[in-house]
Amino acid sequence: MRAGAVIAVIAVLAAAAPAAGPAAAQTPPAPPPVQLPVKTYPEITTFGGSDAPVAADGQAVYQLYSAQKEAGRPWVGAVFVRRMGGAATYLSRAYDCAAGTWRWLGEAARPDRISLSVTSLDQTRRRALVPGSIEHRLAHYACAL
Repeated sequence: MRAGAVIAVIAVLAAAAPAAGPAAAQTPPAPPPVQLPVKTYPEITTFGGSDAPVAADGQAVYQLYSAQKEAGRPWVGAVFVRRMGGAATYLSRAYDCAAGTWRWLGEAARPDRISLSVTSLDQTRRRALVPGSIEHRLAHYACAL
């Protein structure tokens, strides 16, 4: 790596580093993570969906399509079906049950088209769960599996 490239990398890292001093002290602390059930299994465990509703939000009803938990980890990947009127949308999510966070992994009218809905890495960034939100209710259900 050339010296100019090293300096550019250092400048980028320095710009991304948290500020020190009085301005940094004024930043409010992050809220505590949302508490979710943490249930782990000794091996990869998959769950099939059902027609039973797991959550509702206004006119939309959510059902589990499928879920998978990794061996010994507090994570779950889930695909839910959001039914609204006669339309169905498949929602792919990843939940970190211990940290109280989630990631959007795509949405589509058919489950085989979910990955095509992702157009940027920013869409899949880690997000905090908001208590009482539909994502919190879906995470709670998936983490309790």
